[in-house]
Amino acid sequence: TVDVFYPFFLAMRRWTLACICASSAILTTHYAWVTPTTVRLRGGFGRSVTSTAAESTSLVKEPAPRLGQGYAVISVCTLLAWTLTAIMALARHPLVKLHPLRHNVLTVAQALTPLPLGCAVLGSLTNSASTEGWWAMNRMTYRRLNLAVFTLSIWLAAAAAFTSSFARGFQLYHPQGVAYLVAGCHIISAAFCLVVWLKSVTPSPRPIAGQYLPRLVRGIVGSFWAVFPATSETSSISSSGSASHLDDPESTAGSDGRNEYSLATVLFLCFAVMPFLVSFPIAGVGTLGLGPLSRAGAAWTFLAAVVAYVLKDATQRGRIHSGKTFRFLRWGLVASSGSHLVLVLLTLAGIDGGRAALMKFYPGMMSCLKLALCSLVMHGLAVFAALTPPPKVAKVASTAAVSAASAVSEAPAMTVTAAEAPEAPPMAAAPAVAPDGAFNLNQRVLFRGQGGTVRYIGETNVGVGEWIGVEMDEEIGTHDGSLFGVRYFTCADRHGVFAQTSQLQAA
Repeated sequence: TVDVFYPFFLAMRRWTLACICASSAILTTHYAWVTPTTVRLRGGFGRSVTSTAAESTSLVKEPAPRLGQGYAVISVCTLLAWTLTAIMALARHPLVKLHPLRHNVLTVAQALTPLPLGCAVLGSLTNSASTEGWWAMNRMTYRRLNLAVFTLSIWLAAAAAFTSSFARGFQLYHPQGVAYLVAGCHIISAAFCLVVWLKSVTPSPRPIAGQYLPRLVRGIVGSFWAVFPATSETSSISSSGSASHLDDPESTAGSDGRNEYSLATVLFLCFAVMPFLVSFPIAGVGTLGLGPLSRAGAAWTFLAAVVAYVLKDATQRGRIHSGKTFRFLRWGLVASSGSHLVLVLLTLAGIDGGRAALMKFYPGMMSCLKLALCSLVMHGLAVFAALTPPPKVAKVASTAAVSAASAVSEAPAMTVTAAEAPEAPPMAAAPAVAPDGAFNLNQRVLFRGQGGTVRYIGETNVGVGEWIGVEMDEEIGTHDGSLFGVRYFTCADRHGVFAQTSQLQAA
């Protein structure tokens, strides 16, 4: 009876899984491509959002505890599912039945090294959703992290559902039902992140208005171009004579870590894709020690690439010390890559049985030492950049908003440290007038319909020409009056903006 029905059972199982995947793809395509501007998404998070540009731009910064609870649930599901996968897949060697226990412990520990990074990413999303709600989910950093967790979850779900394709023919789950349980946990996480992303962004602009996939494609392509470090200081020469500032360790752009994060991002992306382009055992070089779990573990390498990119972008914007998110991501990257390096060094030192065991259990690493060395450099760069952030710019107490009647009579004190003096533009010490006579220091203005006070007029490292620094009344800005280590004025965090004369109106 078993011989007759078992092939039928296998066929039905595969067809059922294929139907589930096809249905998910159809639903995702429907919500992402077919008239999403008319779809009303109800996620059960205490709000119902119609995906229109007007409503997305009016997201209010307020706590969303149920959204935070949702992120907490998927955090537990994702991390426990990967822990279960690592233990079941690596607690025994697929080719050697009798082998030292220390090898099992080392390989399982190596597979669990991405957990600190996962905790940092999911913890940042949970904390921001709980305290700042949907307003935070609309910010670029959390959009990227949402899509990164979505990709990670889909990747791991596919690896669990199609184990033999990802693990060079080995069945890593016993019984097989555990594979579907793990895949289900990851699919739930992916669906949650996708719904949050759809509810927090606007559709694509013209000429393909109302579609989400074009927006996603544009964002991905733009991110590839933006991987390389950038600086707005090219209009001047650094103190050491560098025109780009990026190759001058004494300049802000050359010493804040953006170069290291950029190179780490490129290497992480290469090692994330490599297992699918080469065969085993070379496919496992990027995830040393994971063996048949290498292609699944590459999903965490992709997550590390996104985190390194986010930190690079935050460093360029002078926001690396802003809030808890970037601190969580930095220390998560340090813990993950650092523990990986420690385990690899212990393995190379002979804790797993010496050279004979290295040739037996790590054939990919031993046959391609140069590629293995690049992997170590990748993790070393990530740890180095995260442990050496740029110095934090000291904040001065926020200047209170003043009325239009008393604004002209008093100017804020502008202070620049000696280290910042060579790069900072001249500071206005008294009420000054822009060349066109439009605005004065301390004048009340409107920026995009919101009230604020002019705090700076002059050149900046934002771009060429004259810019006006405005302290906004509400928390709708992007900085605290300092950019790239140069302070132009002082205000509360996320209350400062730089605008041009054409963007402002007299209040």
